[in-house]
Amino acid sequence: MTDDDCVLHADYFRRLADAFARHPGPVIIGGRILLGDPSDLPVTVKLEDHPMIAGRDVFPGGFVMGANLAFTADVRQKVGAFDERFGAGAPFRAAEDTDFLFRALGRDIPVLYDPGFVVDHHHGRKAAHEVVALLAGYGYGDGALYAKHLWRDARIARTIRDDLRNLATRFAGPVPQIRHFHAFRLRHILAGFARYGREAIRNRRSGATPSSAA
Repeated sequence: MTDDDCVLHADYFRRLADAFARHPGPVIIGGRILLGDPSDLPVTVKLEDHPMIAGRDVFPGGFVMGANLAFTADVRQKVGAFDERFGAGAPFRAAEDTDFLFRALGRDIPVLYDPGFVVDHHHGRKAAHEVVALLAGYGYGDGALYAKHLWRDARIARTIRDDLRNLATRFAGPVPQIRHFHAFRLRHILAGFARYGREAIRNRRSGATPSSAA
């Protein structure tokens, strides 16, 4: 899978086949994401030049991304569908790939990063306010994901603990408009968390069920 603003490198499919030949399924492998236009701000890229494997207990947000991601067919059978309440244009704005990866890791499916298959991402964000809105959406989606899994997966409590610890770390983030990135992110996490909670309460009262994987 990739995004509609990504361009695959010429050797993409050969490199992708090579990666999966080394790792029989079930497995998820994400590839490298380069900035397609040097005038775009350096976000939504994945630049590491060495293979990596996600830890079972690590929150997978940003480890690999939906802009360059592939998995064996048996992963879909084991993990289920993408949750359509998450992602661009959906109520929870983002984190559809993170939710899928989180569920996969919970089923002991390896999540790997291989820099060999590459896309150029022409995301078009050149103004700081566009990046601020993007990162706000990422936090909002992660907050909804936290709420979705909080009561049934101890990894979420550990991730929230790490978010709170990060508040003591000064990190400006990718744009100067965000003065304290971790506080900015936590604020939007809380907003997404609250939205998910309201939706869950509303659905319970009405007897409705989520539209997709829960």
